Amino acid sequence: MVSYDELVEPLALDLAYLRLSDFVTLYANGAYVQVIQNPLSLRAELKTRGPITEDQGRALVHAGWREPQRGEPVWVRDANWPLRADAARQLAHRIIDAARAFVAPDIAQVKYNARNYDTWEPIEPVSLAALRRSQ
Repeated sequence: MVSYDELVEPLALDLAYLRLSDFVTLYANGAYVQVIQNPLSLRAELKTRGPITEDQGRALVHAGWREPQRGEPVWVRDANWPLRADAARQLAHRIIDAARAFVAPDIAQVKYNARNYDTWEPIEPVSLAALRRSQ
């Protein structure tokens, strides 16, 4: 079974090679963390199962997430494109940390979707292939 920590480096590499409109979503229990390639940035979004504590909110802000705006139910974290290696690694850490804390503490519960938003073609990031093999 692959662990959350083992996904960080492969995910960082995958993030650097996403094409325009590619997205990757990790989801479970009514919550998700996803990333989508926009023209000028890579946007990560986190939707929690329900309200979070003030301490959890402060931790997310400290990790670079922006609080949900009115009419937007997700926490957001943007990274300028193209990604530098250190920015890709940092974003991968934040995505994995969010998945572990807010999507599912047990990686065995996590499902994923990876596609191009415009064409709906599936994509196969290396990091998620490792997750698929372990389930």
